[in-house]
Amino acid sequence: MHSFWLKDWWSGKGPLRSITLWMNKTARWCNNFTVEAPLVADPNTDGLRIWLDVENVLDHLWKVTFNADRDEFTVGAGWVYDGSTQHQKAAETFPLTTDTDVWLVVKYYNNPSTSSELTFVTNTADEPEEDYQTDEVIGSEAASLTWSGWVQYVYRIATVSKAEKAAINYHLEPINQLGGLTVVRQVMTNLRYVNNGDGTGKFVRTYVSEVYVGGVLRSVSNPWDTDLLDTGPCPDETGGEEA
Repeated sequence: MHSFWLKDWWSGKGPLRSITLWMNKTARWCNNFTVEAPLVADPNTDGLRIWLDVENVLDHLWKVTFNADRDEFTVGAGWVYDGSTQHQKAAETFPLTTDTDVWLVVKYYNNPSTSSELTFVTNTADEPEEDYQTDEVIGSEAASLTWSGWVQYVYRIATVSKAEKAAINYHLEPINQLGGLTVVRQVMTNLRYVNNGDGTGKFVRTYVSEVYVGGVLRSVSNPWDTDLLDTGPCPDETGGEEA
């Protein structure tokens, strides 16, 4: 029950009587109003506020909860889907010593034998950076490729307040972050003949360099030519060289 009372003894005559009866009935309902969890009543000088105690009743992934003394908080378990595999992240507990953000760092490796990494990071100053390292995709005539590339994604999971001993969650559901190779590859875009202007010429192949980060094309270089073969002067109709 809240700590202040609404007047419920209004009186009136004539056409005002029905209005005062309604006011008294409403006041008595408000004065006797009580709630139980999961609803919480918060009496204050401005009135009665009612809200859902989300921390207690709503169960979801990445949920932030507190210990009894509220000097530690736990970031709940969650999972990240890379398009084919579900990667689990276990819950983790941190001391509540200052206001902090909670970041989830997701790191995928090109090497299929290296497991993906999911890490919680807490700090107040610097957000972890998204980053990547590419593998150079080489021709078939070279040695076998060593897969060492990776890509790192960052998500802000929650903000935790030491003063209020409360948290704001930004993610309640699984995170869908597609995987894919992080590579640089050379792609032939054209095969053409270049006339030197003196009766000779050459065939060239035109290439561009493409950067794929996590399987997504991020940039394309300016094109360049690579000689394929030279051609001499064009023969005349008799089979000899033109004059």
